[in-house]
Amino acid sequence: MKNNIRKLTLTALMASAMTSVSFAQDSEEIVELQAYVVQGVEDFAARAVEGVTPVSFSTVDVEQMQMELGSRDLPMVLETTPSVYASQDGGGAGDARINVRGFNQRNVAVLINGIPQNDMENGWVYWSNWDGVADTAESVQVQRGMSNVNLATPSVGGTLNIITNPAGQNMGGVFKQEFGSGNFLKTSVTAHTGLMLNDKLAVSAALIRKTGDGIIDKTWTDAWAYYVGATYVINDQNRLDFTFLGAPQRHGQNLYDHNVAEYDQDFARKIGADPASFDTYPEQGRDWNENWSPITKAYKGKQSFNGKTESRYADDYIMERENYFHKPLASLNWAWEPSDALSVYTAFYWSGGEGGGTGTYYVSRAPDGTRYPYGRQISFRGDVKGFGAYQYDAQANYDQNVSNPDGNSTSILRNSVNVQNTWGAISKATYTVSDELVIEAGLDWRSAWAKHYREVRDLLGGQYFWESNAVNDNWDNEGPMGGFTKVYLGDKIAYNTKNTIDWLGAYVQAEYTNDKWTAFGMFGTSSIEYGHTNYFKTNTGLPGGGDVEVNPDAISGYQTKGGVLYNVTDEVAFYANAGHYDNAPILDGIIDDSASIANPDPKNEKFTNFEVGVNYSNKAGTLAINADVYSTKWEDRTVTRTVDISQDEQGLATITGLNQEHAGVEIEGTYMPTEQWRFDAAVSLNKWEYSNDVSSRVRSYDNPNDSYDLNLYLDGLKVGDAPQKQFVLRSTYKPFDGFSASLVGKWNGEFYAEFNPEDRDDANDRAQSWETPDFWVWDLHLNYNTTYETSWAVLDVTYFVHVFNLMDETYINEATDNDGYNAFDFDHDADDAGVKLGLPRNFNAGVKIRF
Repeated sequence: MKNNIRKLTLTALMASAMTSVSFAQDSEEIVELQAYVVQGVEDFAARAVEGVTPVSFSTVDVEQMQMELGSRDLPMVLETTPSVYASQDGGGAGDARINVRGFNQRNVAVLINGIPQNDMENGWVYWSNWDGVADTAESVQVQRGMSNVNLATPSVGGTLNIITNPAGQNMGGVFKQEFGSGNFLKTSVTAHTGLMLNDKLAVSAALIRKTGDGIIDKTWTDAWAYYVGATYVINDQNRLDFTFLGAPQRHGQNLYDHNVAEYDQDFARKIGADPASFDTYPEQGRDWNENWSPITKAYKGKQSFNGKTESRYADDYIMERENYFHKPLASLNWAWEPSDALSVYTAFYWSGGEGGGTGTYYVSRAPDGTRYPYGRQISFRGDVKGFGAYQYDAQANYDQNVSNPDGNSTSILRNSVNVQNTWGAISKATYTVSDELVIEAGLDWRSAWAKHYREVRDLLGGQYFWESNAVNDNWDNEGPMGGFTKVYLGDKIAYNTKNTIDWLGAYVQAEYTNDKWTAFGMFGTSSIEYGHTNYFKTNTGLPGGGDVEVNPDAISGYQTKGGVLYNVTDEVAFYANAGHYDNAPILDGIIDDSASIANPDPKNEKFTNFEVGVNYSNKAGTLAINADVYSTKWEDRTVTRTVDISQDEQGLATITGLNQEHAGVEIEGTYMPTEQWRFDAAVSLNKWEYSNDVSSRVRSYDNPNDSYDLNLYLDGLKVGDAPQKQFVLRSTYKPFDGFSASLVGKWNGEFYAEFNPEDRDDANDRAQSWETPDFWVWDLHLNYNTTYETSWAVLDVTYFVHVFNLMDETYINEATDNDGYNAFDFDHDADDAGVKLGLPRNFNAGVKIRF
């Protein structure tokens, strides 16, 4: 069995999280099987290997994750790698994001055990959906640039490969208890059966419970996570793996940016904000969150979400912004090796989810046209009505609703709901032509639909809400309110649509390897077809009407890439790679699903990447340095913008032809002068810029002939949203067995505020977006491992403490230039940005018991 299983797991491209199973037996066969199964997972997920794969990459193993992550969102463990910026955004659980080489998550492919996780409509990744993945991950690897991933999925900024492995232990289990700032509590239990039934079956399961009030005011979390996996070895040529994981959760959000003066006026003055803005934006404190409001406990009204009515999270306050979602992932994987030369891997997977986010919803119903306020206005800016500092005021809205004599609500809370379903299959065949040449081919099929609608979440004291008939063609326009319809808790409002996405990709790849050289070439093609249905709009062009449907033709794209690595000596290797993508835009570039119209002339976006690098590691194993230089061009970028053509007419601008250039130098190294000390460093010096001005035609929603030109002036502007210069230092000290202390410092500079390129339509305004202040953040990590012998088991126990932002630095981690809600005088400086501050000093501590 041993030899066959070895070949199977090395080439069968295993994707299941259960592939690294637990084995209590001591036989040589079982030990080797365990090791080779782990390798099989990495093969399928296209993991890069030092000295073999000609791409730039960084790998964070399970030891480093346990030492540094501290139950933060998974992207935060990658913030110490070159050209990667990870942010916890407003501090809500699961609201993190990651940016690689200046590209946000839409252009970073995220894989869990080889299964693509980017949203099929817009490419985004919502980390709250994978709240337990960090607890079951064996390792995380970020491949920068076009990567070694051999799916047809484009990965321009990079690829994030996550290998989960809660079953990577012998028969037994793990209990982990954590606590931290903001009343954080987290309990994790993992159990493993080891190999059973004549060494054929292994099962593993994990259950996680997480609660907390949040570090920022009212960013509470209420979450579960689960994992179940099984591996069944049928025979020497076949194995099945099953995985099922998910993370049902609710959490309060700190969603809105603020003017920096609202956090801290001394800090605002220090970074150059005009003190004249302080009256408009009075100081509220560093942990201020405007997305919640106190409300009387006397109000016992229910809230509707996920098809149920439940009590609100707290009885003395109410959230304006709350996120709730559950997106399980299931996969069934078959590894088949019909001969010594041929191996085939096929994975079938499903992911479905339901949830959404909350917010206010208002339509004036006062007979005299009075407009009821969104919330409590803390300050008011007289020259531009509506600008200033606000705090949501549920109590005022409740008081108004209960005072209305006819029981109607003039202000409510709504859910923006997303219900989705994705089916997919990936099949990959590898044929070994000779000891040096391997040919591989694969298919990638995905089909998904997503329903989007709003619904009444909370009537805030009223019995019903008058919704405008203008949103739904099927409602009676002769209603008692003269064009309004009564809606109740849970009823759909505002919009009700469904989008479909059908994807088919294929690729072929050849790889040549000998003692000195590795070379690969890959060509892939893909076809994507979008569809849209609007259930609130009637198709007047059909007899008897019917829902409005938009079904553009499928759009094809392709990618080609290749690379070569040469091992000059056992210590030094040089590599180079290049690639080109011709990629269909996301759904918003094809269909405007708010107006239910298609872009008549969509254009593919194009990416071209070049990279050269060198890897060095000395024979003593005490020094390793990796360095690379890259250049990426993004051409024909598509952006969309809704514009006002006249007072009563809106139009859609689909802007194509926008170009960006991303280039940089990245260096990372490790030095271990003694067994007790280790030093790590990473440097990235980047230049990311827009490289042209563009012009687009705006056309009316109602009258395509009514249009005009929109010019954007972007040439030479820096790309915002991530620091273009970064420096990381890590010092780790292990004075005796079992104890380690690590101090990690991260410096970020040349960080330009994010802005919408479609808003740069003034030829006289070519100023750079605001450059946020440079900052250092230091984290401290302490770990101590020991064992305790009991009468029934030997317990392996680890105690840990993490202190994040050790020096309590005040810094800006998110910024939007000339923010429409927070700008004071719109001249691209500190008092015009909408910002979020990084979290203040906080800690995570606990104990992990392995038995």
